[in-house]
Amino acid sequence: ARFQLNLARALLDRRELDEARRIAAQHAHDPAAHDIIGRIHLQTGDPAAARAAFARALQLDPGYAPARDALQSLSRRD
Repeated sequence: ARFQLNLARALLDRRELDEARRIAAQHAHDPAAHDIIGRIHLQTGDPAAARAAFARALQLDPGYAPARDALQSLSRRD
């Protein structure tokens, strides 16, 4: 799973969003997958969906720092 999520992050960096989303969606039990999906939503201009994805990551792992930091960053934008 870790290899696939690392691949999804690389695809996200290359803006290959559909493929990154497809891979991340296969790992719904992993907070990293929801973090990736949240970042895809940010890149496509949907901050509400991004917030929901980051919140789901934190439901799975309340200490997951990347999602917490992303939510804090979004809150500062409001």
